[in-house]
Amino acid sequence: APVFLEPGWEATYLQLIRQIKEAGLEDIEIEFVTHRFTTRARENIRRVFPHTQLPMEEEGRKYRRGQFGYGKYVYDEERMARAIEVMLGEVDRLLPGSRVLYFV
Repeated sequence: APVFLEPGWEATYLQLIRQIKEAGLEDIEIEFVTHRFTTRARENIRRVFPHTQLPMEEEGRKYRRGQFGYGKYVYDEERMARAIEVMLGEVDRLLPGSRVLYFV
């Protein structure tokens, strides 16, 4: 599931990391994938799920070209830097045997 950096995200994801620790899953591989969307995907999601509450507003996002040439909206550098700092810090602290494969 994607990581949503919306209000309250820190408490939510820190609790999730603590739950992983409590479950005894300390030697795992972790992939952090933040929520992103393309204009086309947003239109399709809104057509199929007109009452969706997915955060798909361009405001507060950065437009970036993907590796395959299409454009997408991603979280800005400030929010990403904060997420990386907080979440990787907690993983290092609580799950020292784990490996973070990537954070995008």
